[in-house]
Amino acid sequence: MSEMTSMTSMTSMTSMTSMTSMTSMTSMLHGNPALLGALSGLSGDPLVADAMIRSRARQLPAADGWNPQRKGKFAGTYLPQGSVKDFDACLPEVRAHLAVQEMLAHLVMTVTPSSGSAVTASVFRDEPFALTSAQRTAVAKATGVAAAAVGVATQKPVVKIECPNLGIFATGWQLDQVKDRARADSRRARAPEILTQVLPQVPFWASVVPLSAWRTRHSFEFIGIALHFAMLVCHRLKHALSVPRPNDFSVQVQPLLQTPGWAAFPSGHATEAFMFARLMRALLIQDDTSPVQEALQLQAKGIADNRVVAGLHFPVDGVAGRLLGETLAEYVLALCGQGSWLDRAFVGSDGGVAMADLDLSHRLSGANNVPAYYGLGTAQSCAARPLLVHLWDNARTEWRDADFLP
Repeated sequence: MSEMTSMTSMTSMTSMTSMTSMTSMTSMLHGNPALLGALSGLSGDPLVADAMIRSRARQLPAADGWNPQRKGKFAGTYLPQGSVKDFDACLPEVRAHLAVQEMLAHLVMTVTPSSGSAVTASVFRDEPFALTSAQRTAVAKATGVAAAAVGVATQKPVVKIECPNLGIFATGWQLDQVKDRARADSRRARAPEILTQVLPQVPFWASVVPLSAWRTRHSFEFIGIALHFAMLVCHRLKHALSVPRPNDFSVQVQPLLQTPGWAAFPSGHATEAFMFARLMRALLIQDDTSPVQEALQLQAKGIADNRVVAGLHFPVDGVAGRLLGETLAEYVLALCGQGSWLDRAFVGSDGGVAMADLDLSHRLSGANNVPAYYGLGTAQSCAARPLLVHLWDNARTEWRDADFLP
């Protein structure tokens, strides 16, 4: 197939373009003006390239010196810095690169080495003091601290994940639950959901909230970028904690799907699903007891539970993924100028973790917090990032324009 394409690309493509450009393509564009942008792809066509060369040669005057200059932001002495307008003009994948970098900026992770105790991976926001030399000297004089020590970066905690010990996964309730939920009747009943939830679970999310590529395209972009950021953090944690998959411990598991080529804990599917639920709660201005939020939470739990039924995760993986997803969502919202985040910790050494299962009644914060599962932190804040605020505002505006917001 590839050989045939390469042999005919300089002939069939050219002939197709020349034969259809004035007939079928024109009628197609009249029927759907949105396809006009597709014509830009013709710039790689050799016939179009030759036509462009001839067109330019014919339009330029014979006399030298004709050089009309652009006005606007390029009329000054210096090139302007990148702006939100420049950001909007970038390709979607470039906007994603820029936005994810904004989310990752200042984040660092520390890992305690394994020396007979539980391995812990902690994610912090590293913020240096912006002090001049004179300010450093003044602070040093006032505090008695050496000037070289003034202005050392402060670390604001985001999330801490302490890995349960090996016995939690290798024997006992966690592994028994995976094998029990792998029964044929359970897997057969859940198989359609399991298979269609391998990729980002957009159809399931869109069944609860009215997401669509044409109506809420800015929300799709914002959520997609946030989920990509979450997966970068999640996979870094997975690699640091390095928990094997259930079938590494028992041949009875026999997963429904190909076992992923990375560690199990915390669950990436749970992280994504609960992060999405938290972001949509903020976008739609819902509280945590609203019917919409309840439906999204139940759906996120179902997605996480399905991975256990599939034989790919332990129940505790989803418990940790829930904490990670909601905390990272709050961190992203803080970067968008939407409040603060609570730094949280998953306490893997707590005795309750041995039988930890995903239970939505075990709240991440408030009076119903369950210490056996989570360690609740304190509110943290940071300066909003203009590009992320812009993405957020675009997403929020389309919900307001669609009359979903007050």
